[in-house]
Amino acid sequence: MKKLTYLFLAILIVACSSDDSSDDGNQLFLEKYDGVVFEAEWATSDNTAKIAFLNTSEIRIYEYFYGNEVCYVHPIDGTWEAETVDGDFYTRTTSLQGQTENSITIQYNYSESESELREYRVSFDGDVYRLLWNDGQDPDYIRTDDELCF
Repeated sequence: MKKLTYLFLAILIVACSSDDSSDDGNQLFLEKYDGVVFEAEWATSDNTAKIAFLNTSEIRIYEYFYGNEVCYVHPIDGTWEAETVDGDFYTRTTSLQGQTENSITIQYNYSESESELREYRVSFDGDVYRLLWNDGQDPDYIRTDDELCF
C-alpha cells in the first residue's frame, strides 16, 4: 500500500509542476517587442517619428517620420531601395548583428563607403518603456499604444 501511495504522490507532483518555458525572461528582443510601437519623446501632432519591429517570416522595421505621412518598411536582414525627398533612389542593405532580451544591433550600409552600426535598447524606469539607440545620441522613443502602418 505504501508503494501505491508513493506512486500516487509522484504522479501528483509531476502533474502539478509548472512549465517554466513560457517565461518572458527567455525571449529575445524581436520576440519581446514584436509589434510594439515607440514614438519620439519630442513628438507633436504635426511633427513626429515612430518606430516598430515586426517579427514575421521576413523580420521588418517600420519607421514613420516627421508628419510626411510616409511609412518606411524595410527588412532587418536584406536589401531595399529607398527614395529621397528629391525623388532620387538609393539602395540600402541591413544585417542583423545580434540581439539580447532588451537590445538589437543592426548594421546599415548606405553605399559602398557609408555604413552605420545601430544598437536599439529598451529600458524601463518604472513608468515608461524607452527605446534608445546609438548610446543616446538620438532622441528617446517612448512606448505608445498608437498604431503605426502595419
